[in-house]
Amino acid sequence: MTSPTACPTRPSAVATCAASTCGYACAPGQRDCDGAAANGCEVDANADSANCGACGVACTQGRTCVSGSCTTAVCAAGLADCDHDGSNGCEVTLASNAANCGGCGVACAYANGAGSCTAGACALATCAAGFANCNASATDGCEVNLGSSVANCGGCGNACVVANGTAACYAGACAPAACNTGYALAGGACVDVNECATGNGGCAASATCTNTPGSRTC
Repeated sequence: MTSPTACPTRPSAVATCAASTCGYACAPGQRDCDGAAANGCEVDANADSANCGACGVACTQGRTCVSGSCTTAVCAAGLADCDHDGSNGCEVTLASNAANCGGCGVACAYANGAGSCTAGACALATCAAGFANCNASATDGCEVNLGSSVANCGGCGNACVVANGTAACYAGACAPAACNTGYALAGGACVDVNECATGNGGCAASATCTNTPGSRTC
């Protein structure tokens, strides 16, 4: 009589014997997808995104395998289903999407500028035409209007200064806005007015009018 032979056990499987031949059956949820007896039923079909529910059934578009079905309820690392549309899967890459940077709905938005998303963190990328980030802080975006800022006229740090008057910035160019008392605008500058040239500067007829910067003496 031939001595009985014990059938070998395999990982995640139950040994079987049929017609005097050893075999194995996979435990619930497990699959033998590579056909190798040595590693038994190596695949957990309930959680393997490459073999979800059955061998060769791969979850695509960032979906993962949950309880043997591909789903967007849990996305692959770094991805997210921000539009809640199952047909396009986990459509957002959180590390680089400026509208969903690091998380759904986290937009990289800056005043008068455009943001970028790198490694899941927002940064100020560019300023709109005519604006600049003169204080080097992204918090308030591109805070300066280069067309009208007296302190940054046409460029950061380009301050407008007008002798004997008040400066203004028009379309990115400095110009006098108003002249001080005793000065008048001429040739783009505030020049001294000769008060003595008219009516003896208001002095008595017997007095001598002497013009001084911005005024006169009698």
